[in-house]
Amino acid sequence: ARLDVAKGPYSVRHGDFATAAAIDFVPWTSAPESIVKLEAGEFDTWRAVGLASPRGGAFDDGRASALVSIEAYHTDGPFRNDEDLTRVSVFGSGSAMLGDDVRVFGHVLGYDADWNASGLIPQRLVDAGALSRFGSLDPTEGGSSTRVQGKLGAEWTPTPQTRVNAFGYLVHYDLDLFSNFTFALADPANGDGIVQKDDRIQAGGNLEIERLLDAPFDGALRGGLATRYDDARVRLGTQTRRTPTGFTSDDDVRELSVAPYVELELLPASWVRFVSGVRYEIFEYDVQSHLPGGPRFRGDDRIWLPKANLVLTPFAGGGPLPSDWQPARDLELFLSFGVGFHSNDVRAAVADERILARAPGAEIGIHTHLLPNVTFSLGAFWLEIEDELVFVGDEGTTESSGRTRRLGVEVAARADLTDWLYVRGDAGFTDARTTAEDARLVQAPRFIAKG
Repeated sequence: ARLDVAKGPYSVRHGDFATAAAIDFVPWTSAPESIVKLEAGEFDTWRAVGLASPRGGAFDDGRASALVSIEAYHTDGPFRNDEDLTRVSVFGSGSAMLGDDVRVFGHVLGYDADWNASGLIPQRLVDAGALSRFGSLDPTEGGSSTRVQGKLGAEWTPTPQTRVNAFGYLVHYDLDLFSNFTFALADPANGDGIVQKDDRIQAGGNLEIERLLDAPFDGALRGGLATRYDDARVRLGTQTRRTPTGFTSDDDVRELSVAPYVELELLPASWVRFVSGVRYEIFEYDVQSHLPGGPRFRGDDRIWLPKANLVLTPFAGGGPLPSDWQPARDLELFLSFGVGFHSNDVRAAVADERILARAPGAEIGIHTHLLPNVTFSLGAFWLEIEDELVFVGDEGTTESSGRTRRLGVEVAARADLTDWLYVRGDAGFTDARTTAEDARLVQAPRFIAKG
């Protein structure tokens, strides 16, 4: 139905990897009508999708909703070696009112795909005409992936001022990935193919209680607890033509995160909104190698994550500097600060006990109407990451770049020309550097624009 995007590490609701932003995928809960659609295109591409919602009784009066959908997709892509991607997805969601103050909701999802990949190829061979840019040096790259998940939750509103929201989820995920980044550099006879296998169960949930406040200030107090547990077997090995020839790592990895948080929202005046909170992340792990003589180690890490947001409308009618000029009257000034984090691979904990890498960030900006139908926003941000991992494309691995810093500016404008036509433009510039060498961060985008 929509994407809910939260910029920066400024919300207590978001935890691991919520550094530059966090995105919540909000699915449809019902369909206005049933649909069956068939599509076809070049490269043996086709897609079939269908969805439906029940009708009648509680589904018509809003006390219940449900949606079921299925999609099948295939394409060979433009490559000399057919991609032969086949993907099947199924999804079902629903909600129902149990009395006047309790709503239950949930979804189930299934996904399965397998494909061939043409992978990276040397530029010099393309320039020399020895290899098509749609060609491949190892046509056996590719893989398969499966995901099945379910979520169940409830929302309880015992009073108009109190809301309790709780949900839990269970996921099974499986991946077999066959790659070849260096072709035959290490093993000219058999090639340098690698295989990555990930088979895991993850489970978690969230409980949040919200209480609206009145005197002396309007606002809300929220408290919550977020949890997640992963039980994974993760393997890395060598392979030739998708036949494993040995494993260099084979580990059972168990990770548990528990994060209580609290947030206070205050409206001390009609032109002031202040939101502040703190999240405490507790992270524990246990790694057991399946290789002969392989290590077993356990550990934990903990981190405090303070957040603060301030929104001011000083030129509005109730503000200290009221103005009749619309760009000033509608001007919102926002300031945000927060500390986020990302978790590193716990299998590297033997060499580096820092599992949770801090990511402090801040933002300042304005939003207003230049005209009744023209909105404009401008913002500048700073984000620092304590230990950023960078992808090494030549080897298919990651390496630490150490501490990094991003400084950026963003501008956006939209004009609603008529009821049915608008024009919009967004642009952002970011300077991302390592702080030790003051060198630009490899592969970090600098300029992004859309219109």
